[in-house]
Amino acid sequence: MSGDARLESLRSLIEAAERAAAAAPARPEQRTREPLDAAGRAALQQALRLLAVRGYATEELRRRLLRQHEAMAVDAALASLGGTSFLDDRAWATAYVGGMRGRERSAALLRRDLASKGVGVEDVGAALEAHDDDAAALAAARRRVGALRRLEPAVRQRRLRDYLVRRGFSTATALRAMASVLDEASEG
Repeated sequence: MSGDARLESLRSLIEAAERAAAAAPARPEQRTREPLDAAGRAALQQALRLLAVRGYATEELRRRLLRQHEAMAVDAALASLGGTSFLDDRAWATAYVGGMRGRERSAALLRRDLASKGVGVEDVGAALEAHDDDAAALAAARRRVGALRRLEPAVRQRRLRDYLVRRGFSTATALRAMASVLDEASEG
């Protein structure tokens, strides 16, 4: 994407968020949103620039914005993005677990990662519903075993087990994945 096209895309995102912030609530239980002041608009613009590059959990984005903006401006900007597809912690957490970071990690490690990014317990639980530690450990072991093929068998086993344990898998899960992968390697 060229620089001009990217700038135009950011402008359209900012305009859409400002229109959403000024729009009347669709449901009576939603509170009305106040128009953003200059500081709030600046925080909103930075939030949209950050979100155009990659997704963020709400709390993670809040911490990032607080580095350069006042808390009131950040809260107003996040409130204007609330209820939009820009900030959806459950969808973000599900994508995180299903992405490269989550495919070869344990549910316990992913739970800790998501909590450190400020994702709520319910959203973490929903994101981890389909995660299978055994399948993830097996995928991690299969990817790692190739780099260890030239080592002595005992060293290879120890390093593979340690690799899997560092990714948060229990020792039993790591040993099952390791045995399966080493059996596959010896047959092939």
